[in-house]
Amino acid sequence: MKFDRGWKAIFLGLGIALISGCGAAPSISDRYLEARQLLEAGKWQEADEAIFQTALKVAHRDSEGWFDAESIQKFPCADLSYIDLLYRKYSNGKFGLVPQKEVYLSTGNTIGEYNPETFNKFASAVGWRQNDRWIQYDQLNYSVGEAPQGHLPPTGQPNTGLRAPFKTRKGNPEKYYTYPVLMKRVETCISW
Repeated sequence: MKFDRGWKAIFLGLGIALISGCGAAPSISDRYLEARQLLEAGKWQEADEAIFQTALKVAHRDSEGWFDAESIQKFPCADLSYIDLLYRKYSNGKFGLVPQKEVYLSTGNTIGEYNPETFNKFASAVGWRQNDRWIQYDQLNYSVGEAPQGHLPPTGQPNTGLRAPFKTRKGNPEKYYTYPVLMKRVETCISW
């Protein structure tokens, strides 16, 4: 079922209310409580780490420490939506998976497909690549006022050092590349 923009705004508003604890399913709200508290305190880097660790546990990938394509395809929509809403709420819509998807598409990428050229445009647009090189996780900008649209959450790319919430295994991009899988999951789970 598709909704017009007015309905989407209402549902987004309801989603933001869920984050505040007004009727959220206790299991999801409780799982991300630490991250939410850190975001409320403006501690973006610590919140990002808390979300990453929680997402790994949800996907039963904490012993591996990274996500493969299968674990992303099976990642619960409710958790993915909640992660997105946390980032969007505390950044006033600047960060999150939906803002990333918008930048991803605007830079010529196609959901479910990997094209190195257009993906590098996307990565540059969200600030994960600077001067034609991938930045490291500790070089991320956690300032809502300064970071580009879609900069957070960082997602792992081959040989980048970036991680959370969807770190991938280092290696051949054609074999381990999972960002298109994540965007497909975002499209399936978060339809606005």
